[in-house]
Amino acid sequence: MPLTDDQIIEAIQKTNSEAIEKKVYDKIKGDLLKLKFAGGIGVSLVLLFGLFHQAAFKIVVEQGGAGLRTEIRQAVKDDLTRLDEIKLRVTTMRDLTQSDLSNALANVAKSRSEMAEIENRWKNKVDVTNNLVDSLNQKAAEFADRAKVLDERIKTAQSTSEAMERRYKPIIESLAKNQEQIFNNQKETASQLKTSIAAVSNVSVPAAESSSKGIVYFQFSGYSKDEVDGIRKAISDARWTVPGAENVPRNISTEVRYNPADEIKAEALLIDVKNVLRRLGINADIALSKEPLVKPGILELWIAKTTS
Repeated sequence: MPLTDDQIIEAIQKTNSEAIEKKVYDKIKGDLLKLKFAGGIGVSLVLLFGLFHQAAFKIVVEQGGAGLRTEIRQAVKDDLTRLDEIKLRVTTMRDLTQSDLSNALANVAKSRSEMAEIENRWKNKVDVTNNLVDSLNQKAAEFADRAKVLDERIKTAQSTSEAMERRYKPIIESLAKNQEQIFNNQKETASQLKTSIAAVSNVSVPAAESSSKGIVYFQFSGYSKDEVDGIRKAISDARWTVPGAENVPRNISTEVRYNPADEIKAEALLIDVKNVLRRLGINADIALSKEPLVKPGILELWIAKTTS
């Protein structure tokens, strides 16, 4: 149970009273000892002090007690005021400290939360990166396997190609030689034909032959010898001079080629050829083709048999 102000003052007063009493006693005793040398009066005073020192002390203490009590009360009030100020300061400091501590704890908690969030984000990024690395490693392994298979296929294809080349190279070379020989024969035949035509043109033509509509060079492909002879004879019967027929395997056109100066003759030949082919039952769509490189006075008949 805490002490009240009056109890504190009473305790202080009691302590001070005992101290004052001792001091007064010592002072009076000392003074009386000095008075004993003054004769009978001094001795009488000493005796009286010895008999009545309690009453004397009481008078002294009561006379000085009021002032001392007031002084003690004021001192206690001052001490209590200072104590209240100290308590206020302590309370204020405690509140500020608690507030700062709360703020610090809140900041620490916030920082820890942010750190935890950052750590979680980095963990997620690390996991994503690890998964990506694993996926890339898997893809690299798959590509390596595919590249290995592809290399094996390429080697197999190269081996097969080399084997086929070794196998068919003699055949290809033989075909090339045969084709070259065929072209040479065609050139020689064309040259001989042109020489023959030139020789014929220098010979005087009988009256029957001079009535020819014109000279026609006949080139064909895809037709048999009998078909070609039938076409050639029918055109000749239509009063066209056809020196011969040349087989041109690469020909794919069916047309009458002519020099721009012989357009009228070309149109007449086209009509006769269409009639001949129709009578022979040959289905061919023939057209005119103006060719400046064709020698004037000469018409060219190109017929190719279509396979359908």
